[in-house]
Amino acid sequence: KIAIILPDGVGLRNFVFGNFHKIAKEHNYNITFWNNTKYPINKKLGLDEIKIKKAKNHFFSDLIKRAKKEIELKKSFIKTNDKAYLSYTFKVPNNSFKQLVKNLIVKYLILTNSHKKSVEKLFVKITKHERKTTYYKQSLETLEKEKPNFLLCTNQRPILAVAPMLAAKDLGIPTAVFIFSWDNLPKGMLVVEADFYFVWSEHMKNELLYYYSHIKESQIRVTGTPQFEVHFDDIYIENKEIFFSKHNLDLSKKYILFSGD
Repeated sequence: KIAIILPDGVGLRNFVFGNFHKIAKEHNYNITFWNNTKYPINKKLGLDEIKIKKAKNHFFSDLIKRAKKEIELKKSFIKTNDKAYLSYTFKVPNNSFKQLVKNLIVKYLILTNSHKKSVEKLFVKITKHERKTTYYKQSLETLEKEKPNFLLCTNQRPILAVAPMLAAKDLGIPTAVFIFSWDNLPKGMLVVEADFYFVWSEHMKNELLYYYSHIKESQIRVTGTPQFEVHFDDIYIENKEIFFSKHNLDLSKKYILFSGD
């Protein structure tokens, strides 16, 4: 029995709307989606789901996440002298007293955690705060009730995925996280820690080892990514004449499709 955390819509695209659950069923896996999105998986698709209600992370975890990302990007810039890393940092405006205090805390965290082992220590700080939340306690209760053999997180970026993964770890349930996009590792977007990391390719595997030295090679699995399977499915190929007719195009002309998303 595998529980799959869907912290946001990325997980829906990759693991719900494709053939992932069908292939899993063919291999005798029992899949339950732990759903934090508004999409009603059970009602629309008839798949097993557990709705996550009122999930809320510790407010300090978001600030640590911001500091961690900036530290990683600056370290990468210093190491490579590549200014592209700095383009991924964004200034947060001080448009309220609350925001000003938050920004000062982030700056303090950056100043006090920019040493060699800082990234690992910031991971520990996030887990420390998340274990104090009601959401973590609810996650423990859910896992004790459902008793999955394995927990897969579909996105390594959301802070809301940390508490369920911690709960699984504390209950001795093996976990994995899927690195959902090719550019997430250089941008410092790894927030969720797991027993195993699923990546697209050998290149991404090497990147994971490069950016996060505390992760061991034995923890990484090269799996490919389900989000591109549609490009290899003949069922979606349409006859050219029918396609041109449907979209009122001229068969005697050549067209260029530009897609910005």
